[in-house]
Amino acid sequence: MPKLMCGVGYNDIPYSAIEHKYTYVKWKGMIKRCYNAKFQEANPHYIGCSVSKEWLTFSKFKEWFDKQHHRVDVQLDKDIIKLDNKVYSPDTCCLVSERLNKLMIVSSRDMLAGVVKHQNKFMSQITIDGANKYLGVYTTEEEAHEVFKVAKVVQIKRWLPYVTYDMRISEGLEKHIERLENGHA
Repeated sequence: MPKLMCGVGYNDIPYSAIEHKYTYVKWKGMIKRCYNAKFQEANPHYIGCSVSKEWLTFSKFKEWFDKQHHRVDVQLDKDIIKLDNKVYSPDTCCLVSERLNKLMIVSSRDMLAGVVKHQNKFMSQITIDGANKYLGVYTTEEEAHEVFKVAKVVQIKRWLPYVTYDMRISEGLEKHIERLENGHA
């Protein structure tokens, strides 16, 4: 029996027989994010995340992955469809571009999302198309955060026409917009 990945993941397809290693890399990364203590120490926002029992077996993940509409350069996302989700599963995951995935990341630092301390003030910034964009410097953390939320809504709305291949993504993005407009980040 093959060695388990992080003590839980079972690759039931011999590596030499895996036609597209890309799918295996995505599966391995998901397992690592949820079950590798060193990874979680460096990335604490993954603490408490898990993988559905079904996806602990590589062939089951591969079956789902191969059915998805995607380009080669996609990322596996677990919390666009279901806000604050901690479980990787066929019902909660989708494949999105790296740019969209980076836009949707919520910082787990001590400051409000989109805000960094800048001398004695607060700088607002957002990731757009993979690059940080400066939004201004403000007197309070809350002011900087409000500017960030407005900019994030604009950017999420910009993505809606491009994700129509999976209505779950569109609906999830709409939920994120609603949440931001109602005062949450």
